[in-house]
Amino acid sequence: MFILADQPLLDSATINLLIEHFRQSDRGICVPRCHGQRKNPTLFSAAYFDRLLSISGDTGARGIVAAHPGDLLFVDVERPDIFLDVDTPEDLDRVAALFQKSRQIEHEAREDHQDDHT
Repeated sequence: MFILADQPLLDSATINLLIEHFRQSDRGICVPRCHGQRKNPTLFSAAYFDRLLSISGDTGARGIVAAHPGDLLFVDVERPDIFLDVDTPEDLDRVAALFQKSRQIEHEAREDHQDDHT
């Protein structure tokens, strides 16, 4: 699995979802898709390891993915925010605000859950 370091909102639930679909499939490449657009992270079967090791430059594995469209498994993910990447200070501010908002929602949900049990 290739995970980009500049996607701080990517969560373990999404990673686990991709792994689960990949394991249940006979496809060799698993790619998340959000609103019709291919995203990262991308999972590759061991059949691609030699080709992945031969990659140079910063094009990544796009060429491998493009060359094997019949081996692609797309997993639809409906949360575009988890795919945001941080390339500029403005991106960092935007992602930090989303992260804070998501933490607040989680906190409120936990409080509601505790209130239901008291």
